[in-house]
Amino acid sequence: MSDALCPLCGRPLGKAHVDRHHLIPKTYKGREQFDIHKICHQKIHSTFTEHELFKSFHTWEALREVTIQPLGSLKKPI
Repeated sequence: MSDALCPLCGRPLGKAHVDRHHLIPKTYKGREQFDIHKICHQKIHSTFTEHELFKSFHTWEALREVTIQPLGSLKKPI
């Protein structure tokens, strides 16, 4: 089992259902790739255009702010 974590959701990557993501899109000459869950990768590309990724969402921090719900929002009211 791999100890690597998905940079978007923070869960273990494992070996199945893993994609590679360019923080700077290839269309904008991005070369560096990162392992990421396929479902997380699909979420990124279904939410943002290549231009939006290049201009505003080219860091994991920026992507996490808008794609991952804060843990506090998952709590049930007492």
